[in-house]
Amino acid sequence: MLPGCISRTSLLTPAKSTCATRQAFFAGLREFQRDLRQHLYLEETILFPRALALEGQLLARRQA
Repeated sequence: MLPGCISRTSLLTPAKSTCATRQAFFAGLREFQRDLRQHLYLEETILFPRALALEGQLLARRQA
């Protein structure tokens, strides 16, 4: 859904004549996109590898 919003809104850049409410909306979308990307990065680089390592340790304990 977010990629569609981005492509339809010229990369989340409002027109210069846009009202303050719409400008705030676009700013919020940009902030959401930044936060989401950071969250995904942290999940993929830290959380998931740690979870897989922990799972491996637990499975090894079961087999021992």
